[in-house]
Amino acid sequence: ERFGISPKEYIINRRMEYAKKLLLNQQFSVSEIAEMCGYSEPCHFSRDFSKRTGLSPNKYTKENIAQIES
Repeated sequence: ERFGISPKEYIINRRMEYAKKLLLNQQFSVSEIAEMCGYSEPCHFSRDFSKRTGLSPNKYTKENIAQIES
């Protein structure tokens, strides 16, 4: 209540922030990142990531790496 979101939502938000860092690192596959972020199924991770960012994990990586390089 104090933070305006549920504990579950807080954890998911933290997982997504961690996933973004891992995606930009480009050292791991989406499946590996899903597992590292606590998802047992990569498709569930991709669905959650897309829902929260508006981009698939691969598209997020491509768009943000292009911005970093320019």
